[in-house]
Amino acid sequence: MRKIGIPALCVLLGCTGGYFLGSAGKTAAEANGSKAPASSRTESREARGTDRIIPPATSLEDLKALLKTGRSRITEARVTLALENVPPQQLSSLATEMREYYRTHPGYDFVQTQLLGSVMGAWADRDPDAALAFVRDSPSKIFRNMADDSIFRVLAEANPEDAIARAKQLSSPAERLNALGAAAWAMVKKDPREGLRLFGDIKELPGHMRMLMLEQVANTSPEEAVAALAKVSPTERDNFWNSEGVFTAWAANDPEAVLKWAETATDLDMKNSALRAACRRMASDDPAAALAKIDGMPAHLRGQLIGGVMATWADRDFNGALAAAGAMSKPAEREQAMAAIVDRMDWSDPGQTSKVVLAMPKGNARTSALENLSYSLRWQSPSEADAVLAQFEGVEHSILAGSLAGTMVADDPEGAIKLFNSIPSTLRDEDKLQTFVWSLARHDPEKALEFATSLSSANERSQAVRQAIQQMAVLSPQDAVKQLSSFKDANDRQQAMVALAETWGSNDPEAALKWAESLSGDEQTTALAKLLPARAKNDPAEASARLQSLLENPGSASGSALQSATADLATEWAGRDPQQTAAWVGRLPAGTAAESGATALVTNWSSHDPAAAANWIASLPDGGVKDAAIQPLVGAILQNDPDNAFSWGLSIQDPTKRAEVMAGTIRQWNTNDGEAVRVAIQRADLNDEERATYEKLLH
Repeated sequence: MRKIGIPALCVLLGCTGGYFLGSAGKTAAEANGSKAPASSRTESREARGTDRIIPPATSLEDLKALLKTGRSRITEARVTLALENVPPQQLSSLATEMREYYRTHPGYDFVQTQLLGSVMGAWADRDPDAALAFVRDSPSKIFRNMADDSIFRVLAEANPEDAIARAKQLSSPAERLNALGAAAWAMVKKDPREGLRLFGDIKELPGHMRMLMLEQVANTSPEEAVAALAKVSPTERDNFWNSEGVFTAWAANDPEAVLKWAETATDLDMKNSALRAACRRMASDDPAAALAKIDGMPAHLRGQLIGGVMATWADRDFNGALAAAGAMSKPAEREQAMAAIVDRMDWSDPGQTSKVVLAMPKGNARTSALENLSYSLRWQSPSEADAVLAQFEGVEHSILAGSLAGTMVADDPEGAIKLFNSIPSTLRDEDKLQTFVWSLARHDPEKALEFATSLSSANERSQAVRQAIQQMAVLSPQDAVKQLSSFKDANDRQQAMVALAETWGSNDPEAALKWAESLSGDEQTTALAKLLPARAKNDPAEASARLQSLLENPGSASGSALQSATADLATEWAGRDPQQTAAWVGRLPAGTAAESGATALVTNWSSHDPAAAANWIASLPDGGVKDAAIQPLVGAILQNDPDNAFSWGLSIQDPTKRAEVMAGTIRQWNTNDGEAVRVAIQRADLNDEERATYEKLLH
């Protein structure tokens, strides 16, 4: 008889009125000096004499309450008996109640999912046709998938061929795949060899399920598992299989046999997987012997195997592994060995890890190892982190200090700021600054803003102000608005306004718009410029009209904001209606904003309909907007129509832009067809200087 877990105990025993729970003490009846009637006690051989009766569960809330009382695995034996007396009609009622719960409570509910699985599994045991019909009649895809998962596991345990046949009858490919996966998982546990026979050739089955079966088979019949794996094409294996798992299972019992098999293997993917698995297993017993085994292999194989051996060695004997790595004669292999040690040790012992990093030669591998170390410092005590930090200097100290400072902000914000400020400004990159300010602002937005405005570098200050205001606006946009008046530097205030508009507009666009409209002058223009492109998703006509009005009356300090807004709105609108977007761009006042809009429009349009984009460009008058539109068109058609791209590039009026576009066009065309581009240059209407310039690009 099938065994199920605690969720089923709650459902099934509750449904039958006899929920039995193992107790280390006396029952309630015994405590009152009386005994429960014999007719009200059901005993199993596994738990006879320890039962007490709980009132029957008749609703979903009763089931939830029962689930909270489960304490013992021994209840699984009692569930087995309780299953025999569960009326299918009551299971149907509970399933209906659960389906309604999922309808009114969308989202994931762990307890409810457990209960659903128990009920549907029990129902499938009693009446699979009714259970499946109920699920198919349910409108929610999520509900159907969760219910199918339990049903098809139960069906596969009883009759896997029937489960497969029923799964294949499902009309939805996604639900069919889910059902097959559930059935296969049941077979992984019950009989992986039979599961592999039944499911191995089903293309719809996720590859990881077949892999699990193969791994289980490999535990007892490794040659059989490897033979089955070899039948899978390398392409399919790359996409869906992890062949190393099979060899890991085999190597656990006989690594020498795996090595012997690898000696004659012709499939390189399987051969390398076998060698890695065998060498790792050997390293767990005798890492020095495993390393010696690798030394006798070709260099290309050693490079793949050293990491696994050294990581296993370091896990058991750090000092021995480090000494062995340091003694390696080949620099590349020594570096690779040390990197593997760092990967294994960085979380568990950063103090030891720092020794490895310091022993590595400076270069990419050491930098990568240092990044791993910096991340692990976040979880260490302050004294441990300080001890590691003190061992490094210069750029490496900056990498570690930047990472550590971000983890200190919750407990010691002043100390975190002091540590971050200790990093020379020349070594503080944009990512480090943004990460630190973001961490600080999550815990104390005002402190983050105070830090941001204290920075002496205008560039750093702008980045930090934006980051601090963004986080503040997430928590309370009204507080962010109040902070605007505190900025003494006009550029800082503008950066703050842009950040506030972006963040507030994404979370509450209507409230953000009201705030923007309450402003005046350049500040209103800047705020609206950030808000209007997003509004084009729902009302492009209104958003574009308002932005056009701003472009016709721009402020003195809002040019860059309007230029960005025009490009953003054109990109958003062009994805749905390029013709209307083109008409709008054509009406904009001449200038950099209109040129940005034209570039954004054609970039989107030419990706799916370059002919229509070209027709629109041809209708434009010569000038900056047309030149801006031609540039992305040339890039879009160059690969498939280089001759036409060449002609369009030559039509650009601005000499600097034309030279830039033509240089890229000629170089790319020359790579694919040098003779054709040479002929095009000779035939083109060019002056002698231009012709000579373009011909030089061919050499």
